[in-house]
Amino acid sequence: MNNGYSIAVNTSDSRVTTESILERLGVSDLVDMVVCGSDAGVKPKPDAYTALKICSALGVDPKNAVFIGDTITDAMVRKECVLSGGIDKAILEKKADIVVDSIEEAADVILNQN
Repeated sequence: MNNGYSIAVNTSDSRVTTESILERLGVSDLVDMVVCGSDAGVKPKPDAYTALKICSALGVDPKNAVFIGDTITDAMVRKECVLSGGIDKAILEKKADIVVDSIEEAADVILNQN
């Protein structure tokens, strides 16, 4: 837990690839939990099963969780999400509550909510 926040990665990518990227970016120590598509017992997005299991494992009430993704499939996991990334913003705005242009902007939105 970092400053009262838990951070998890829920990706369809493999564990080897995901852990390698987190290490290369120098953020592995900021992440409390990693769940990958190649892990046993994972249900692929947009099923919310895995996101809910992450919340449970971290002791986070799902209504206090923010889901950040960059695809329509991510938006389908949980509508109350902040999305940034690699798809047309207008398309994402139809599915997500908040759409931002960067992870930094997403952090600002999360940290400045009352």
